[in-house]
Amino acid sequence: MKRFFLVVVILLLAVVGYFLLGRGQDGEGAVVNCDNEQCFQEHFAECAAARYTDQMGANFDQVQLTVRGWGDADCRVELLVEEASVTPEWEGESMECVLDNSINYRQELVFTLQALEAGEEVDCRGPLVERFEE
Repeated sequence: MKRFFLVVVILLLAVVGYFLLGRGQDGEGAVVNCDNEQCFQEHFAECAAARYTDQMGANFDQVQLTVRGWGDADCRVELLVEEASVTPEWEGESMECVLDNSINYRQELVFTLQALEAGEEVDCRGPLVERFEE
């Protein structure tokens, strides 16, 4: 009986560990491929793993956004430039930013990109950030 109880406890810990630690802080669980803005916004608001291809306009014609998981307090989102007619040399470049997911993702992303263009400090890392600094 003691052995049975021990096996049950170990199995429960393994299952709980898988769900709690398996995704970890990086949100590396299954990534939902969103086909519309509303889907991505819902996942961004919860900081749940999701991917969406967006038409940003301005510098970037098309970007792929991926919610990566929680940062210190806000949500980590990767931005990959897929098409950039104004700056084609930026295509394929990416950065990861910590964004405030209590507001609309597009609004927060525009604020972040404007701050980068103005040379202001933002919580972003990656090769694309260096492009803004050139």
